[in-house]
Amino acid sequence: MKGFEVHYQVGVAGYRIDLGIKHPDYPHGYIAGVECDGATYHSAKSARDRDLLRQQQLERLGWDIYRIWSTDWFEDPEGEAGKLFNYLQTSVGKANARFEERDQPEPELSWLENLDPGDTDPGESSEVQTDGIQTTSHPHTPVPLLVTDKPSAEASIDYSADWSSLGFELAAYLDASSEIDHLIRATHPSDESELNLQTMIETVVEIEGPVHEDIVADRIRTAFGLGKLSEQPRMRILTLLRESGRTGVIHQSGQYFELNDQEPWGTKRRPRVAGSRSIEHIDESELMSACLQIAAVHNTDDAQELLRLVSRALGFNRTGQLIRESLVPIIEECIRKIAEMAEKTSLQNNPAPAVSENLLVRLGYEPGRLPSERWIFFVNQALPKVTKAGAINMLTALINHFAREPGVSDGVRKAMSVDLAQLQRFQGMG
Repeated sequence: MKGFEVHYQVGVAGYRIDLGIKHPDYPHGYIAGVECDGATYHSAKSARDRDLLRQQQLERLGWDIYRIWSTDWFEDPEGEAGKLFNYLQTSVGKANARFEERDQPEPELSWLENLDPGDTDPGESSEVQTDGIQTTSHPHTPVPLLVTDKPSAEASIDYSADWSSLGFELAAYLDASSEIDHLIRATHPSDESELNLQTMIETVVEIEGPVHEDIVADRIRTAFGLGKLSEQPRMRILTLLRESGRTGVIHQSGQYFELNDQEPWGTKRRPRVAGSRSIEHIDESELMSACLQIAAVHNTDDAQELLRLVSRALGFNRTGQLIRESLVPIIEECIRKIAEMAEKTSLQNNPAPAVSENLLVRLGYEPGRLPSERWIFFVNQALPKVTKAGAINMLTALINHFAREPGVSDGVRKAMSVDLAQLQRFQGMG
C-alpha cells in the first residue's frame, strides 16, 4: 500500500488486530491498526466487548485504530482507500511523536504513586531463589491488590468432560520469553515505558496463563538479560500486572493471572506439564484437571497411585516432600470429585422411566465402567437374557434418551455409542 507494510491478524494482549501497518519512517513498530467489521468483529460476545473494552484496551496499549465499515468500502472502495492512505500518512508523524514522548526516562518511584505513604518505608529485603525464578520479598512495601475478582477453581474446570479421551500425556507448556524480548526499548525494566512493559506482561499472561506472578516477573527479568530483579522493578511489574484487571483483559485468582473468557480445563483446554515451573507455581485448577485426566486414563482412584502417576505426568522424577504437600490435598479432592461424578452419572440413580425401567439398567449396565468391564457385563449378564437384538434396541433407547438429557457428560454418551457399535459387530449370541 504505497510504501506502507501491512501485517495481517496482529496479536496483542489477547486480541487480534485485522491489519497492523508499518512504515520505513517509523522503525519502532506499528504506526496504526486497521479494524474491519468482519468475522472478528461479529464474533465478539457482546457490543460492550467489541466496541468499548476492545477499543479502550487497544488505545491504552498505544494503538491508533482506524475502522473500515464494509458497507462504505463496497459502495466506494477507491474513496475509502484514499481516506485510509491520508490517515496513515498523518499517523507516521503522530507515531514518532508518541514514541519520543513515552521514551523519556520516568521519574524515580513514579509508579508507586498509588501506594500509601506508610507503605514506602524501605525496610530490609531478602532475595529468594526458587527453581530458577528469582524473587525478592520486602516486609514493608506490600504490592496493592488492585484486582479483587477471583474466579473459583470450580468455574475453571469442565468436570463433565471426557477426560479419558485426552490420553496419557499432558499438554506441552509454552514459555513466553521469546515472544517479548523484541518489545524492549530500554536497558532495564525501571526505565522501560509503561506501554511496552504492560504489553510484555499481558503477552506472558496470554501465552502462559494461569501464570504465577513470580513467573511473570521472571519472564521480564529474562527478557532484559538480568541475573536478578530487585524489589523496585519487581513491584512495578506486579502493580502493572494487577492494573490490567481493571480493563477487563486479565482475571486474577490469588497470585495467578490469565486472560478473561478462557475455556475451562477439559477437552478444549488440556492441563500442561510443569515445564520450567515448580510445583508451587502451578495453579490448583490445573493440578486438579491433571489429576482428573490421569485418573480417567488409568482408571484408578487410589491416592498413592495417583500421587505417583500425576507427579510423573507433570514431569517430576521424584515425589519429594514439597510435591507431596502440594498434590495430596488436590488428589484427595480429585477422588472425592470422581466419586461424586460417578454417583451423578450412575444409571441406577436416574429416576427417569426411560432409564430406570430399561432392562439393561436393571441388570446393572453402567457406561462409567471400563470398556472391558462393560463388555463382560454384556456377554455374561445381558446377552444371555435379552439377546443381541434386544440389547441393541435397549441401548439405542438409552442413547436416544440421553441425547435429549441436559447435564449428561460426553464421556457417558461416548461410552454407550462405543458399546452399541461393538454389539452391532458381535457375531455370537444372536
